Amino acid sequence: KNTIKGMVEYLNGVPYDSIFSHFGSPNWACVIPYLRPDIKIVVSVHSITPSALKIATAYKNRISKFIAISWEVENKLNKYLSKTHHKKISLITNALDPNYYPIRDFSKKTNNKIRIVFFGRIEDVTKGCDKIPKIARKLKDLGVEFDWDFYGYFHWGYNDRFYNLNKEYDVENNIHYKGCLNPAEVAKTIQEYDIFVLTSNHEGFGLALIEAMAVGLACVASRIHNVTDRIIKDGEEGLLCDKNDISEF
Repeated sequence: KNTIKGMVEYLNGVPYDSIFSHFGSPNWACVIPYLRPDIKIVVSVHSITPSALKIATAYKNRISKFIAISWEVENKLNKYLSKTHHKKISLITNALDPNYYPIRDFSKKTNNKIRIVFFGRIEDVTKGCDKIPKIARKLKDLGVEFDWDFYGYFHWGYNDRFYNLNKEYDVENNIHYKGCLNPAEVAKTIQEYDIFVLTSNHEGFGLALIEAMAVGLACVASRIHNVTDRIIKDGEEGLLCDKNDISEF
């Protein structure tokens, strides 16, 4: 209560006709009814899940602009909001500066072991990380020599399940948790790998995917309509898989 009160007091102290931009967080959305009427509100919508859309569109009459970060988010907003609000929707996809992502030099690879990487939020609901031990087991059965490293933070208490699934599928020696990365460390770190795999069930955009593509990694991703299939030309720029098909991955 005190935190929210402090947020409201701070925002209402900003200069006249300011813009308040937030990304659909419930902590920020809850302050909207208490802001001065001259403050314009811009919401960046980062997810297509029902809960995220509900939070992002709360107080829709008060919001000046919705920023959709992908084509599918734009489609969902157009369906979720009445036509009177469609003029408030703008598509501005996520992007990156390729100058910060030098291409990996694969000629320096010193052995035949395949190095696979996952980086991002580690959980099973949206990111589908529970599929990875199953995929790793199939690779192991095929005789592929590989390491699969994870970078990121465990979400929704997934850390116990992460280790339990690795043990269940006997891939503890293949899958390794490496801790979290600062944004500035991402480009340099992922250059050490050969393949990036995105097993997501849902994605607002998939920033990790374009980061991996930018440094030249081979990318395998869930086929998510109007998201990953707009980023990857299947078979040319990477490979897309049915999100529930372990064998296809």
